[in-house]
Amino acid sequence: MKAIKWNALYKIVLELNRRVDDFSVYENLAKNVLPTVLLLNKTHLTLFDENGSASKEYLHGFTKANMKLLGERGIVEETKRDLLKEGTVVIVNDTQKDKRADRDIARKLDVGSYANIIFRAYEDETPSGYLHLCKSMKAIKKGEVHRFTREDIPFLGSVGGLVAISLRNFGLYEKLNYEALTHGLTKLPNMRSFYRTLDQKLREVQETKENFSVVMSDIDNFKRAVKKYQHLAGSEIIKELARLLRENIKDEDYVSNYAGDEFIFLLPKTKKEAAAVLTDRLREVISQHTFYPKHPRTRKKEEYRMTCCFGIAESTPSISREEIIRRADYALNKAKEEKGKNASLVYRK
Repeated sequence: MKAIKWNALYKIVLELNRRVDDFSVYENLAKNVLPTVLLLNKTHLTLFDENGSASKEYLHGFTKANMKLLGERGIVEETKRDLLKEGTVVIVNDTQKDKRADRDIARKLDVGSYANIIFRAYEDETPSGYLHLCKSMKAIKKGEVHRFTREDIPFLGSVGGLVAISLRNFGLYEKLNYEALTHGLTKLPNMRSFYRTLDQKLREVQETKENFSVVMSDIDNFKRAVKKYQHLAGSEIIKELARLLRENIKDEDYVSNYAGDEFIFLLPKTKKEAAAVLTDRLREVISQHTFYPKHPRTRKKEEYRMTCCFGIAESTPSISREEIIRRADYALNKAKEEKGKNASLVYRK
């Protein structure tokens, strides 16, 4: 029996370590791995969000009608309460004898014995989820599987612990990935993230022939603002501007910090004419917005207005990453050179 349990844990570990960036491992764990290694006829894996509400559910052997019935009887919520009250693992050895089990439901769903496991990715925090593992009443009667017993509690606790560690690693991966692809000040995607998205769009445009636009912008006379209010206030201005830009473009549009006070946009399915309309609207939004940097000496907030210039370049099926950015940058410099402040210009050969 010990060898069987060690083999089961080994296979669970292999599955949970297969990927740390995809919830599919938990789906496969619930639907394939656990039923196979533990001889289960039904499995229910629920993952909670930070508020303790179910965010993802993976089922094996349970139908939608089954889950509706369990919900109507209040069994799912009751299971959760029992786990929080009684501990990490709750065993029901015989559903027809244990008062905690609903005998009629158990017979209808062919559940002769079950175990519930609650797990926490971090100690002293709200639960991260729970597992509901069921063994077939018919299979137990035939002697094909054994009932859950108290001797299984340490083993089942280990199963829950493995899932908890996996979720913790998943969270750490998401955090590190977010930090690696996000600008520290503005929380916009950084250039590594932008290049990744741009390269994908360049590959797509070769097949779809559906052009997109890249736009570059920077703040007019930003050095004067930094000189007057110093760098800390300048950073706050850039942070506020980033929020404005993000709020005034479409969800599918992309804006990143390029360098210093410069921003770069990727506008999918947007030709240069539509991009010019957008930059005109952004110029208006920015020029009418009041920033409130603190004066370095008095520490009092002062009203500050500013403007931005924009350069626009449209993709072609054969254009490279470097070339489309160069064109947008060239158009930006031309806009400042020919029109001064608060201007936008489309790149033309």
